[in-house]
Amino acid sequence: MAVVAAVLIWGVLRQTFFGFSVRVVDASLKAAVYAGIKSDIYHGLCLRLID
Repeated sequence: MAVVAAVLIWGVLRQTFFGFSVRVVDASLKAAVYAGIKSDIYHGLCLRLID
């Protein structure tokens, strides 16, 4: 079950706009703001997922 969950998460993070946004926010908040991504939403969501 863990392998299936890992593959699904990997697919979401690699193939969706959500995953792209998460990667951009992780790389640079300034670049995310410049690209028009609402970085505060994605940043807060990622922090909540980790906890």
